[in-house]
Amino acid sequence: MLSYIVPMRLSTLPNLARSHLSFAFRTIAKRSFSQETTAATTQALVKYHRTVFVSQIPTGVTPTQILDNIRVGPLEHISHDPINGRAWLAFFEPETATTFRSKFNEWDGRNEMRANYSNDRPVRVENIAAMGLRNASRAIRIFPVPESATKESLEQELSRFGSIEKIHFGDEKNGKRAAHIHFNSMNSAFKAVQTLRVEKGWGGEKGISFAHDRCDLPLKIVIRKMRAAQDADALRSSTAILQGISKDITHAKLLTQVKDLLPAHNGEALLSLEIKAKHDVKTENATAFFNFANPSLASLFLEAVKARPIDGVKPFMKSRNLTVVPPNLYRATRLGATRRVLIKGLDKQQASQSKIFDDFKKFGKIAGVFIDQQEDYANAFITYTHITDAMKVIDRVYQNNRNFRRYAGAKISFAAEVIYGQPIPSILPLPIKEVEAEASTQENTSTSEQP
Repeated sequence: MLSYIVPMRLSTLPNLARSHLSFAFRTIAKRSFSQETTAATTQALVKYHRTVFVSQIPTGVTPTQILDNIRVGPLEHISHDPINGRAWLAFFEPETATTFRSKFNEWDGRNEMRANYSNDRPVRVENIAAMGLRNASRAIRIFPVPESATKESLEQELSRFGSIEKIHFGDEKNGKRAAHIHFNSMNSAFKAVQTLRVEKGWGGEKGISFAHDRCDLPLKIVIRKMRAAQDADALRSSTAILQGISKDITHAKLLTQVKDLLPAHNGEALLSLEIKAKHDVKTENATAFFNFANPSLASLFLEAVKARPIDGVKPFMKSRNLTVVPPNLYRATRLGATRRVLIKGLDKQQASQSKIFDDFKKFGKIAGVFIDQQEDYANAFITYTHITDAMKVIDRVYQNNRNFRRYAGAKISFAAEVIYGQPIPSILPLPIKEVEAEASTQENTSTSEQP
């Protein structure tokens, strides 16, 4: 049974003929850990593999040599089995894996090597949150490094965090060098950043940061490609605006009122919702800003609102795209980041709506807290109005478990809103431990075999 901290059930608007906007709406999913969609949106929500399996690799050939010739990324994980001549390259996005495989098959130097798709392994939820918040990757940057530092000495020092794919120097400034270390795994880079920032001699937070994956395109080109993929959307905004809503409406009520109008998307469609009212004038109206992952989604939402008008509400979109969704945030949503946090496996005595609301409101504005009571445990769903606030929760729990000991024994992750048509991603939840856990204890350093 579900209980609510805010009233969430309003009378819904009349049904819209499916034939008019079937492509625009989410489908109701039937799922345990999988999702079935109707034929109208199956193509949009289909899951593609993002891991490429390379076989028949000759002795002496490494994944680094392959990536030097086929520069496609970014990558989340590289596994190499030199004895059996095989490797697994896990990309963040299925489209990137498809591009790599296509270029690999056209590469003259592949000889007898073969590339096929492989099953994807779960991505740790804390890594997804760090990607969205801090542009985390499998690469780190150390600045400055001692003049005496060499690739060999850095590899010897930093391989304690996991196997290293490549090291190079660059970014000279005022006679000082920066070192870029590309690990085989994003998990290793994550652990290195967490550890080196608190160790003496590395420069703290200023000296240690995540770096751009050497296989990824420069940021400007990534943004340009995102816009080109949207075609004419490059000149449109990702923000849909509803003007004339009641200034007394809550975020929860507004989300409930428009939930049937939100479009389906492979990942979180609605990144944030803001309600603004002019307090300097006597008016009963306010304006709502729906910030979507791309302009196409904003357009579909506006079409749906216009087809099912709301009394007194004017839907529109600014003619220019004033903001661009950061690529790292967009990738995080594709991996499963949502505005909804799930705390699974709570002791039923811990499942207090008011306490959970008080504990998590410091991270951002909460649209609602829901408690799902099971026979032996309870699950808590916390829905934020902004996706980055949900990411902050995951990130803070990972970095400082002791502040969440009340929820020890449970697991925390992102939760997909099924009614929005989001596919259920393969995410590894973060356990909330009894005592504060070092980042290193949560890392699986095995890179010799693809799970």
